Amino acid sequence: MNESLAERMERAIARREGIGVEQFAADWLGPRVTKPTLVLHDADDRTAPLATGHALASALRDARLQVTQGLGHRRILEDAAAVGAVVQHMAGPR
Repeated sequence: MNESLAERMERAIARREGIGVEQFAADWLGPRVTKPTLVLHDADDRTAPLATGHALASALRDARLQVTQGLGHRRILEDAAAVGAVVQHMAGPR
């Protein structure tokens, strides 16, 4: 029996994070996240399409979507501008 890549990824995420992938879904997170949220997503992410970032930002009560370009799924974590946006968001309004 051949299992799909998606099923293997879901199990790997559950093992690593201790929660199922359904808890990353916009409709599950939306009513549970009450803090202001920065959704940072790259337009060139081949792992999670930009529509996912839009859906998450729309589902959360107080979210702002910031789209980057050319960073993909992982390089966004090391990009100085992206990290700066997160730091600024975490610092809150001045």
